[in-house]
Amino acid sequence: MAIRIDDWFEAVGLPGTIKTASGWEAVATWPSDRQIPINLEAEMSLPRMARIRDRAFLAGHDQWADSIAEKMADIMVPWPADEPHFVKVEEATGEISCEGMDQREWQPAEFVALAKGFRRPDGGLDVDEGHRWIDSQYAGDDDLPDPPDEPKEKPESSADDPPGITPTPYEWRDAESIPPRQWLYGHHLIRGFLSLTVAPGAVGKSSLMTVETLAMVTGRNLIGDAPPKPLRVWTWNGEDPVDELARRLQAACINYGIGKEDIGDRLMMDSGRHVPIKIATTERNGSKISTPTVKALVKALASAKIDVLIVDPFVTSHSVPENDTTAINEVVSMWRIIADATNCAIELVHHVSKAAALDSAIGIYGSRGAGALIDGVRSARYLAKMSEIEAANFGIEQPDRYFRVQDGKVNLVPASKASWRKMIGVPLHNGAGLWPNGDTMGVCTAWEPPDAFDGVTPSHVQDVQRAISSCDQPPKASERAADWAGYIIGDVLAMDLGRGLKKEQRTAAQNMARAKVRRIMAQWLRSGALVTEATRDSRTGRDVEVIGAGDPMTDADIKGVS
Repeated sequence: MAIRIDDWFEAVGLPGTIKTASGWEAVATWPSDRQIPINLEAEMSLPRMARIRDRAFLAGHDQWADSIAEKMADIMVPWPADEPHFVKVEEATGEISCEGMDQREWQPAEFVALAKGFRRPDGGLDVDEGHRWIDSQYAGDDDLPDPPDEPKEKPESSADDPPGITPTPYEWRDAESIPPRQWLYGHHLIRGFLSLTVAPGAVGKSSLMTVETLAMVTGRNLIGDAPPKPLRVWTWNGEDPVDELARRLQAACINYGIGKEDIGDRLMMDSGRHVPIKIATTERNGSKISTPTVKALVKALASAKIDVLIVDPFVTSHSVPENDTTAINEVVSMWRIIADATNCAIELVHHVSKAAALDSAIGIYGSRGAGALIDGVRSARYLAKMSEIEAANFGIEQPDRYFRVQDGKVNLVPASKASWRKMIGVPLHNGAGLWPNGDTMGVCTAWEPPDAFDGVTPSHVQDVQRAISSCDQPPKASERAADWAGYIIGDVLAMDLGRGLKKEQRTAAQNMARAKVRRIMAQWLRSGALVTEATRDSRTGRDVEVIGAGDPMTDADIKGVS
């Protein structure tokens, strides 16, 4: 008997794989003449089928939907014991054959009739009965008589009957024997799981993905994290053409000093314009998983031995409504199954809603569309542009070049503090013809906010306290005042704050110095080195807030460390 691998036999195993004595093996790696002994009754028992239900669905016949595991289990368990248990893979035709039987492609109804024992009076297979059994499975009503060789009658089932579920007793394991989680990049990408990056447009997410990809394929720490070893990465961009992807990549290589030999054969890059990937579509009756696409994708990931797949953006990998929770859940579930089946980490890159683009405080839940996307991934992070308040605190003149990477949802590790990134321009020197200037590409780099307390010692805070105490009138807390207390701090630290100048008149260095002084003063107020007091202004007759000297501080007190 020959059963096409993409139609029936694969439905009871992993996609593109089959169970052998040594475990699941990829069919794509077999020689065409390989024969594998299997015991159908032992290997395909109902409890085992229940455990591989999700994987069985991935490779199953479309009409059998997500219940294929249970239904195929019902067929496979009573397989005649005297039938041969050797299979042969024909790589060229994609067929698996059982040795010793006629080498033709059996129809599904014939397959069912043989397994269920449906026979005509003359002893031949009752194919019509096989068709009726299949029809009853689609309808959810199996009222067919039991096979003749089964002495006990089965109760009638209906669509309301729940599927068979068998609890699995826990087998005690020593903690030391449990394999560790395989983190591939920081605490964001983990083998066998989905991760998500959410960002507004034009923030630098594609460049961040590019630099992180280079870090993974080279095994180097470029912007804060390094992989455990050089990884094989496939980046798939559903929007941009290949040339644009190459510009972005080569600019990053120039900035980080990466050569061809550093990458080797570990980087795969495709554009959705030439290699479309749609794992789900919308049809008249709703959304539908594209099983052929999923199978092709699984085979590609397995054959290329991909460690990390980056899908940018997620929306281009399907065509279901973004706000349809059920449809998005099906798409995310399928990506999760693919990650598990191929044992690779998959990064989905997604956009934020219009509201979230204007307010980064919304965070990860500003992700566009249904929340099922966030709920279905293991790790999620969001990118936020530097706000005007943050820019003022850091003394940054061009905040549009900066963004922060913030953990939005990490199920396997504690959330970490935000990491900052800065976009810089890198020229490609590719000018030619009518475009002599060539291209300058944005490249993502690591950036640390300036430490306001660099160079600050206990003697400085003591000098500030003495200077404030010696003033005839306490200095004002307001930065708009001519006698702002920050000017005293600036004088003690020998910093030019642009006293008396408006913001647009001050230099970038002066604005940065003022930002540093604001942060120092705020910390000293929190720690008690300085205190605020209310006093009446003799000129206006109103109460104003002034700054006074607090208790003498130690080095630890300066930074608020108790």
